[in-house]
Amino acid sequence: TPSLTHHIHHGSARLRNAEELTKTNIIITTYGTLRSDIQLLLKIKLPIVFNLGSIASNKKVVLILCE
Repeated sequence: TPSLTHHIHHGSARLRNAEELTKTNIIITTYGTLRSDIQLLLKIKLPIVFNLGSIASNKKVVLILCE
């Protein structure tokens, strides 16, 4: 829907404040950044989209992410 806002959470200049991240509807990131910032991202209640394709062969990781 056109009214949804998104934030691309990646790179060295990415946001480090949970309050700032909640000003958007969806967060888009990479799996590596998700792992690095997991404590920050767990503080927010937003949909997070990331590329799972590179780790899909690791079933243990996929199960943890789905819990």
